[in-house]
Amino acid sequence: MTLSENNGVRVALSRPINSMPSKAELPTQNSKLKDIYPTLVLLANAGDARAACRLAFELDRCSKAEALDKSSSALEESLKKLDTNEPSYKQKIWMVNETRKEADLRKAVCSGYVESNPEEGARYALQAALTGSPEMRVRYVLMMGTALDHGQPEATAEGWLQYRDNARQLLQSTIDEGYPQAYETAAFNYLREPGRWRLVQPDPVKGLSFYFALIPFASPAYKDRLEQNIQYMTVKHKLSNADIVRAREMSGPLMAALSASVTSQVDFTSGSFKSEAGSYCDAKK
Repeated sequence: MTLSENNGVRVALSRPINSMPSKAELPTQNSKLKDIYPTLVLLANAGDARAACRLAFELDRCSKAEALDKSSSALEESLKKLDTNEPSYKQKIWMVNETRKEADLRKAVCSGYVESNPEEGARYALQAALTGSPEMRVRYVLMMGTALDHGQPEATAEGWLQYRDNARQLLQSTIDEGYPQAYETAAFNYLREPGRWRLVQPDPVKGLSFYFALIPFASPAYKDRLEQNIQYMTVKHKLSNADIVRAREMSGPLMAALSASVTSQVDFTSGSFKSEAGSYCDAKK
């Protein structure tokens, strides 16, 4: 067992992390996992963060393939019972078709692959987060492509413990670098309702400071969304004028970090990340 430190985070891993970049091409997206698994494992174990990210992504979606197929079938059955004149019928048809399309894709990609270790995906996801791009870090924090088992958490108990020990520091490292998706993630977590486990302690004023910091860099549509969020959260958390002044003051250093990293308008009106087949794993550090 080796203790490695990356991005200010210390973590125990089963092998040393080598963050040397690899020039090897990753397999074509949506290839069968059973065919590309050996290549990805070889590259990931040699320290290629891109390969570790891609492997975690593939293992994550295959671990959920069967459940998605069942969910898709249930949606198709429920659609048969709906009134075709219902205003939302066309939207529901679109949702059913998209779900089926993704379920069939996963069937094809995952066919022939047999999972041997449910912890494997979470381990490679952490490796990618520790040595890869800011997007890999924030996706890890958001539990996107981490292969963590939510239904049976004991199946990936080690992965959940590693997440608990590293997620906060990984988020903070991307905030310090002025990565805009990290700001959206931080705002949500500081402003969210109390739960059994929290990524950060509740702090509505600090949460709003991230929204204020994003406004100068936001597209018109996203700026409107941010201002609406600020207004809503101000009322919800019963914040005073003094609280708002403090949030604006706190946003100053955050804006400075963004100005050094953002090169185009920020627009998260459709979410912080787009859904795709793992192409984000090719991102440079």
